Amino acid sequence: HSASVLDLVSQMRVIVHAPPETSELPRLAWLARLFDLSIYDAEYLDLAYRKTLPLASFHEKLVRAAAALGVVLL
Repeated sequence: HSASVLDLVSQMRVIVHAPPETSELPRLAWLARLFDLSIYDAEYLDLAYRKTLPLASFHEKLVRAAAALGVVLL
């Protein structure tokens, strides 16, 4: 089972993004407050929204926030 997960991950196109700029923190804090998320989760939400990328999560609040913003969920 774990080998199949590793095979799947190795086939994914992974893009590493830089940490948020200081100027982005107010927007992330606003998202975090709006959807009752951690800043960490708000950053994932913001990145998916801005880059129009799908988001995969089992985190209930993050899933609800993504749906509210029209972010595609996997």
